[in-house]
Amino acid sequence: MRKPAIMAVDYGSQSVKAIIFDYDGNLLATVGEDYPWIHPGENMVELDPEVVWQAAQNVVGKCIAKTADDFAVTALGFTFFGHGMLLVDKDFNPTSNIILLADTRGGPLADELPGCAEVMMEASRSTNFNRNSIMFRTYWFKKYRPDIFEKTAYLFDLQQFSLARLGLEPVNDGSMAACKDCLDVRTMHWSEKVLDAVTIPRNWLPFPVVASDYIAGKISKFGDVDLHSEVLVIPGCHDTECGVLGMGAIPENPGVLSDSMGTYHQCGFLALFPGDTMPETGWAPIHTKSGRFKANMNSTGNGGSTMSWFIRTFCGGVPMYDELFSKIPFDGTNPTLFCPKFSSSRAAIRNMSISKTREQLFESLIEGITFELAPGYDKLRTRMREFQGCEIKEIRAMGGGSQADKFLQLRSTVFGIPVVRSTHIQGTGAGAAMLAAVGTGVYKDYKEASDNMVRLTDRFEPDFSLRPIYLEKLEQYTEWVKTL
Repeated sequence: MRKPAIMAVDYGSQSVKAIIFDYDGNLLATVGEDYPWIHPGENMVELDPEVVWQAAQNVVGKCIAKTADDFAVTALGFTFFGHGMLLVDKDFNPTSNIILLADTRGGPLADELPGCAEVMMEASRSTNFNRNSIMFRTYWFKKYRPDIFEKTAYLFDLQQFSLARLGLEPVNDGSMAACKDCLDVRTMHWSEKVLDAVTIPRNWLPFPVVASDYIAGKISKFGDVDLHSEVLVIPGCHDTECGVLGMGAIPENPGVLSDSMGTYHQCGFLALFPGDTMPETGWAPIHTKSGRFKANMNSTGNGGSTMSWFIRTFCGGVPMYDELFSKIPFDGTNPTLFCPKFSSSRAAIRNMSISKTREQLFESLIEGITFELAPGYDKLRTRMREFQGCEIKEIRAMGGGSQADKFLQLRSTVFGIPVVRSTHIQGTGAGAAMLAAVGTGVYKDYKEASDNMVRLTDRFEPDFSLRPIYLEKLEQYTEWVKTL
């Protein structure tokens, strides 16, 4: 008899993964596939939705093939990159490509819509106006591609497109709905004021906003892929929140901080807001059977992206992270400072000399990535005290960067907090699997799911003999970066 299992489908902006876990959170199989970005014009970044959907079917099929003899998938959960939009017709067929967050075509049009900033911030309870909102990218189609705009019936994202392709109602969960910047977080309904301000038809958003662990329906096929079992589907949520959940950084585990060490380094924890209470600002709603969560997050665009740059530039594109880390002492004596702010064109190196080796430069880059997290950790310490009444007691690390022992040791030493590594790097997928497990009744709540499904391994304690050296170097780094 086959054992039960849970599948997660993790959509990133450059690839999709299918991941299968057993009910104890053990990783049974994972398969990924990349898809290319499309650049049809200046400041435009798109994905072909049909290519993305085919890639999802491919990875699901390969994952099922690896496990179907021994395991039957009973539940499926999703996790998605945020702020991607897709226009579709009345039959849910794409009229546009998926327009990514990196696409800034709509930003200059914000000034053409007077009063829009105020109603958008009021609806989202935010103090920051997002000029790169999905709302303005959608308005761009109205102004510059009326042929597409007129054929469009609905404003979708990848969550809705995937559910529609499975023959299910294309709902949004709260976290993905909030990415559209037209959700009234008080009522969890689409804001007519925002839609009217951006002159987007109200009937483009007729589908309800649901809990992330809501059962959207039952399937036996994923597109053309036979799942060999009947599978309950939940819509899942935004990838950052899934990652936090997958590491068990929940209110019932006070003091636990999740640290996703992937392309971006994102740290956070979930706070629970009972009843109708909401924080004053920045409310990112994640509704579950356990209540309403607020994700307290801080992130930096440095991490895997800058490490990949280093490999391309200095290692001929050949991944050699293990070799590089093995040659570096990480004792704080390297005087070189490396600011990795490539995204804002402020990257710089200080105290560089002709005698510096590739390994020393890599060491200063890893230190710089770590130092860049310091302001975010300070904010999260404050929020942890506010929402959970305690200090950060433990960092749970996942993602590709978490496979390097010296990287985790450095992080523990600099921040003075123990770091524990996940048994696998798929923390975001683990969060989607936990949503599916609770949503379908495998576990009664997220505390029980966390106790049973979060798998941890090596623990790294701060090196207090090196900590004063690194705190001094962090202070030097902070003062230097201010001058860039």
